[in-house]
Amino acid sequence: AALTWAKIEALFDRPEKAVDSSVHDISDRLSKILDEASSEVLVENAYAVPQKDMIDNIARLRRRGVTVRALTNSKASNDVPLVVSGYQEYREELLDEGVELYELKPAADQKRTWSLLSAGSRAGLHTKAMIVDGKLVMIGSYNLDPRSADLNSELALLVESEEFAEQVRE
Repeated sequence: AALTWAKIEALFDRPEKAVDSSVHDISDRLSKILDEASSEVLVENAYAVPQKDMIDNIARLRRRGVTVRALTNSKASNDVPLVVSGYQEYREELLDEGVELYELKPAADQKRTWSLLSAGSRAGLHTKAMIVDGKLVMIGSYNLDPRSADLNSELALLVESEEFAEQVRE
């Protein structure tokens, strides 16, 4: 396959985020990106536990007529029970806001194991990617959960490319 040349911005959270609750580098940038979305936001996120501000962002998007589609792990494919619990708390609210929500489930014949160290599932998603308006892709370590938003120092690439967005979409 040929290379896709694109403008890329490296996003990162400063390490002091772990001790300074005002530091939210990636989540602040993500909010700005979503504020500029005009038609569609596609999300694939392995450990989705949206916080109130993310739900508010989604509600604003939907009021503007922006389609929001999300793919995450189902209870059957998620290997972290705490994430399942947190996600299930917000699932109905996401649906009420008009999110087209899809959940990956493993094949019926696949053995299911749980792991406290997040290593037990062979059927779950682990990708963290977002496509905005078919031209902007964010891909990296950032989960849509409180730990990524408030504690972990995360990394992501913001890629401006319709060609790359189509490849990620596929």
